[in-house]
Amino acid sequence: MGAKPAQTPKVITKAGGDHGFSKACVKLLNKVGMKPEDCGTYKHCNKQIKAAKKKVKDGDASAADKQLAECQAGHLVQNGCYQGKGSRGSICNNPPPGLYDDKLAPCIPLAGPAQFKGGGGGGEHHLDSRDEETCAAMAGKKGDTYKGSDIKKHSMSRLGIITDNLSDPKKTTGHLENLNKAGVIKNGKMKQAQRRAAAFAEKREKAAKELGAGPSTGKKPKQGPSKLLTEKEKKALIKCLENFIKRGMKKMHKQLIDEAKTRDKIADIDKKLKDPKTTPAQKKKLRAQKKALEKGPPPLPKRSKEEAECLRNARKAFEKKHKPGDFPDGRVPNNAADRGTRPDKTQKKAKGKRETE
Repeated sequence: MGAKPAQTPKVITKAGGDHGFSKACVKLLNKVGMKPEDCGTYKHCNKQIKAAKKKVKDGDASAADKQLAECQAGHLVQNGCYQGKGSRGSICNNPPPGLYDDKLAPCIPLAGPAQFKGGGGGGEHHLDSRDEETCAAMAGKKGDTYKGSDIKKHSMSRLGIITDNLSDPKKTTGHLENLNKAGVIKNGKMKQAQRRAAAFAEKREKAAKELGAGPSTGKKPKQGPSKLLTEKEKKALIKCLENFIKRGMKKMHKQLIDEAKTRDKIADIDKKLKDPKTTPAQKKKLRAQKKALEKGPPPLPKRSKEEAECLRNARKAFEKKHKPGDFPDGRVPNNAADRGTRPDKTQKKAKGKRETE
């Protein structure tokens, strides 16, 4: 009998900061040198990466720590289409309905900086970011509405490119060549990008072995890093990450809605505190209620009065048409441009046809 295909059993998501991956998904993540506990919100993922960098600096790092230290917290849904230019963290500048917070959005560790001056690349974060720009250009011109259905479709299909880079050095080379043809990676930087990609892949392989999940694709090649996943395993990992995105978006929306509801209660309390008819005894009780709401659990995040009001309005606008986990319409960001990551799509566009997949 042949080997059974990789499975992605139903996941039971626990409370708190848990990643919610099944045992099968955890094994697949381990095979590409990734620990599930390093995945989560941007805030959580970034915290894990900083801790790994400190371990490397202190000389107390494992192979998995060294791999993680090479990463950035990579948003799996394009951050720029749900926020205004230069307004990361500002809900007030989000395109309507605006219920989005980059610190709470689903992220995984992606190797290498998102940007390289003068070209370069090699890491999946650079490739991921260039594909975001390509897809945004496919959706329209900067400032245009980016349909939520397209944002979701592009985010899910982008996982194929990310997992190529995580698991298959040959496919990574192909993606780098596409960037080179598009002029994103200059000719003089191509070898540098290839070396960087190989270095990332070697660290991933060492981390995978340390996590007890080495390559499952046969013997190691004579030169360069190994292919870490079979095609069936790669497809299974993509499914794991698709579900992770869906859980992450739903959790973010629920958290922001709960915060907005709490702020509505506080606004009502503030109104009663200003009412001259409210007695001193009533005011004392109201202040205690307000303090309890602010303290939590969970503790109320610090926001300016303007930000708090924008969040309350965003919640009302969102709930008119959407439920937690939906992908509302966004906005095509200013950096939208064909970066060559999807030549099969953008070549047709160059002939006068626009496609959104």
